[in-house]
Formats: sequence, C-alpha cells, structure tokens
Amino acid sequence: MKTLLKIVSLLLVVLMLGAAFMACGKKDDQDQGNNAGADTVASDEEAGFKVAPANWGADFNVIAPHWACYARFFFDKGEERDTSSPIDMALYARTERIKSHLGVNLKQNIVGTPNNGQNLTDAFNILKQTVSSGDDTYQLAQTHTFINTSAMATQGYAYDFRMLNDINLDAKYWNKEAMEELEMNSALYYGLSDYMIADPNAVFFNKTMQENYKIRNPYDMVREGTWTLENMTVESMKVAEQGDKATKPLGFCTIGEWHFMSFIDSCDTNIVENNGGYRTLNMGADNERYATVYEQLEDLCTADSTLLYMPAEHDVHDPDKSIASGRVLFSLVALHQANEYRKTDVKFGILPYPKYDTDQKEYRSFDWSGLMCVPLTIQNPAMVGQVLECLSYFSANGENDLHTAYYENLLGSKLAEAPDDYEMLKIIYNGVVTNAAINMCEGAPNASSSEGLRYLINSYTRMAGQNRVNSPTAPQDSIAAQWASHGSLAQKALDNTVNS
Repeated sequence: MKTLLKIVSLLLVVLMLGAAFMACGKKDDQDQGNNAGADTVASDEEAGFKVAPANWGADFNVIAPHWACYARFFFDKGEERDTSSPIDMALYARTERIKSHLGVNLKQNIVGTPNNGQNLTDAFNILKQTVSSGDDTYQLAQTHTFINTSAMATQGYAYDFRMLNDINLDAKYWNKEAMEELEMNSALYYGLSDYMIADPNAVFFNKTMQENYKIRNPYDMVREGTWTLENMTVESMKVAEQGDKATKPLGFCTIGEWHFMSFIDSCDTNIVENNGGYRTLNMGADNERYATVYEQLEDLCTADSTLLYMPAEHDVHDPDKSIASGRVLFSLVALHQANEYRKTDVKFGILPYPKYDTDQKEYRSFDWSGLMCVPLTIQNPAMVGQVLECLSYFSANGENDLHTAYYENLLGSKLAEAPDDYEMLKIIYNGVVTNAAINMCEGAPNASSSEGLRYLINSYTRMAGQNRVNSPTAPQDSIAAQWASHGSLAQKALDNTVNS
C-alpha cells in the first residue's frame, strides 16, 4: 500500500510539473508573439561557434593605448566596476564567461593617460620591444586606426590570423571582408570582429527642425535607399534663413576636419582597386566617382545654410554650433559620442553617412576604431585562438551581451524604446568596412601628412578645412594636381604593405 501511495504521489508531481511546463511554454509563445520582428537568436552551433570547454589555467594579456574606446568599453574594471552600469556588468559577464569556459583570466594593459597622443607610440614601442626579445608577454595588441598600424605587419611583429585554428572567420561575428581588405601576401595580420566595438562616424539630425522645416523623413530615406549625399545636401538647404551664421538656424554645421574622410567609403569611391591581388590606388580626376563626391562636398560646405568650424579642443563639439545647440539640422559626429548629446534637451536621430547614389546597394561606414594584432611571439596559438573566438562570439551573443549594453548606451534607452535609431545602428554596424588606403597610409617611406598616401586620403578633409569660419587651411590644388604630385609616392605605401 505504501508503495502504491508513493507511485501516486510521484504521478501527481509529474502532472503538476507538466502543467507548469505547459504554462511556461504558452508564456514563451506569447512572449515570442509580443516580440515579433525581434532579432532571431541562433544557437552556438548555428552561429558557427565550436570552441569546446577547456582549462588552460593561464592569463591572456592585452596591450592597448589609452585611446578612443579602449579604456571604457573593452575590459572589466575590477574594483572600479560600476554595478549600475549595463556596460560594466556586460564586460564583467564576458570576463567571467571566458574564465568559466576556458580557464583563462583576461588582463588589460592600458598604456598612457587620456587624451595623450604619445600613448599610441608608447604602446607600439612596448610591444615592439617584447616581440624583438622573443617574449610572450602579450597575446593581443589593439592598434590605432593607422598610426604605427602598418608597421605591425611590415616589420614582422604580427601573427597570421589564418594560423589560429579555432577561429571561424566565416562566422558573422568576424568581419572577414574587412580583414581581407588588409591582406598581405595571403596572410591576415589584422583582425576585426564583434569584440572590436566599431567606432564609425554618423550623421545626427535634429528631429524638431526636421518637422518645422518640412524635411523629408531621413529614416524613411535610409530605408528607401534615397539617403544620398546629394539628397542630404538638398534637404539641408531647406533651412534657408537670413542672418549671421553665428546665430541663425543652419542646415548643416559640423567640425571641418577628419569626419569628412568617412565619405570616401560611405560613397564607395573605390579609391583602391584589387586587380588579382595587386592593389592599385586611383585618387585622380579620372576616378569620376571620387571626383564627383569632392564636388558635391564642396557644394555642401560652401552653402549659405552650412557652417564649418575648428573646435577649441580636439573633437569636442562647440555647444553653440553642434547638434546640441538646437539650431543645427545635420551634423557629423563620432558615434561613440552619442550618449553625451543625450544629456541635452535636443531630440536628435542617428543616421548612417549617405550613399553616393540610389544604385549603391549598401550603406558603408569606415571603422575609426583600431584593429587586433596577435604578437608573433605567442607560445600557445591554440589558447590564443580560442580566447579570440570566445571574445568575438560572447561580445554579441548570450545573456547580458556587450553589444546590447553598448547600443543602449548610445541610444540612452532600451532598444525597444528607440526602434528607428536602433534600426539605423544595425545598418551602420552591419556596414562597417576597412580601407587599405586609410589603414595603411603610413606605409610610404615618408609618413608625414604633406606627402604620399596620407596627404591624398585627407583631400576631402582639407577641402572642408579651407571653408572653416575659424582656423581655415590654405586653398588646395585640384584633385588632378594632387594626384600628379603625390600619386607615385602614395602607391608605394600600398606596395610596401598590402602588396608586399
């Protein structure tokens, strides 16, 4: 009899659990219905992640300059961790997840102090010394966009990512196309993945002015594929007010500096042509697309509804001239600064840089963050490959992932509360590219800004600079003249790097 009672009791427990699971299943179905259109979550295997658990019992040391986003958005801050910060907690979660999965402790080594350009050289020199000594001090180096970047490979300090067996470069969390843009002699010395939070520029627009001046909905223009440089210029000129540019409403106002270089890629000017593995530079007048973009930017920069300026402090926008002033319709902004503008009362939206024309299929965003380089002297390639694969996959997949926290930081809200801007962020980040001409611009024998490739890639920037209201640069030669005087040396920069 007691045995029968036990069996009945077990059956009751099973029935109760079954009902509970069915209720949970119904709730999950309802939740999925309520979240229709949300991003689909793939399993690890479906996503291409295949790194099995391991116990290396080792440290993984990363060296990076104190520059851009490296100090804020890449590693757990330990005792300085802000438990109320979603980003800090996401970084902590990723660190612990890798420790649990691989038995590896992540160690960040930030070189220098904030806003000190010497950091870039110091970090490179430290790595150079350790590699030259044959030491396995660091397992990953994070570089600048171009400063000392080409030297990592050309001077023999970098390891080929293709030699790391556990990395799945075909997975979506690796940007294989961007890496192949910088390929040298069939080797991939520069890595880009979801671990490297991209730092592209974007166009910010004032939503109130967009309504008041009857500007076409920029979000819809992006979706329709009509968000082009020409159309952005046309819309900006609708803010046609009389008066002093120092105080009147403006259709376009921005820092007249390096932000203009991003139009090289957003308009897909094809300044580097890959002819069977040999990269040829073409930044002359016969590159019609490149020359047309120059002319269109000149029209935008010289319009009565436009004001360009040089800030008192590098990359810090003037509150009277930036999107935060409330009198500017469009502005070019480094995307990582979005959260700073959320502190103002101005309602603004985020857009990708415009395309060249409606025939261009994709929106393209040059990535101004740095690149990953694996030091040549690593002693445990298997561990390094597994850690890099985990860093890349875990950054945007799983509970409490870093990408969601970072997007919400940029938006100043939950993703669901800003659907238009979140959609734009996905378009921007899905279109991240590298460019051999920009990333490898120091490959020429003379790396000064007045000669060679570094001079040519700043053509759009100099054009903007000569139209600034303060600290204008001297008028520059025509594109044809620039190419005639610098093209040969500029080609050598590619020959010494991606063609070597």
